[in-house]
Amino acid sequence: MRIALRDRKRFLDREVDELRNTLIGMSRRVGEQVRHATKALRSGDLDLAKQVRRDDDLIDALELQVDSKCERILALYHPVATDLRILFSAIKINNDLERIGDYAKNIAKTVPDISGHQDVVDLIRVQEMADISCGILDRAREAYERQDRKLARQLFERDRWLGNVYRDAFDFMIHQCGLHPEKGSALFQLVMAVKAYERIADHAVNIAENVVFIVEGTDVRHPQTERL
Repeated sequence: MRIALRDRKRFLDREVDELRNTLIGMSRRVGEQVRHATKALRSGDLDLAKQVRRDDDLIDALELQVDSKCERILALYHPVATDLRILFSAIKINNDLERIGDYAKNIAKTVPDISGHQDVVDLIRVQEMADISCGILDRAREAYERQDRKLARQLFERDRWLGNVYRDAFDFMIHQCGLHPEKGSALFQLVMAVKAYERIADHAVNIAENVVFIVEGTDVRHPQTERL
């Protein structure tokens, strides 16, 4: 019986490693999607924007693959303790990555309306917001791969700083709408794109929070509730 249990644990560890590697690969792919969408936005490249939108189907397929693998592990191995936390976190990280892919697609959708207004795109620091969002995602992936809770915690403050950049950009665009009403449609689409970068960073931080949960068993999403 002990041998059977040992084999069961070995098989579970192998399945969990495969699941982790799939999520790491998925994270790299959605990061590329965000970068390509940003390049299309800054250059007005309609073909690249269309490619980003088409490639979102690959992200959706990976999401279904991860969901199916999580269901299989639950059904076959009934994981407990750390293994159970890893599995629950994988389900949530999978959802966060799929949402990041959706936001990359949403950025790409704005390109036709913004094309021809790249001067405004540069003024609102789109590249800076994209670099911060992708940087948080890259570090969150690194923290997940290494199970590094300290690195994961460092990302929380970075996300709050991006929120300040977003608010500055939003205020600038509102001001520009008053000065240049003829650019109203393009500026509205830019608002949607800028909001997407903020949400991408939020989902990347969610991944970091799940790393802390895996390693420490601590849910850091709503620390204020500890007072209730």
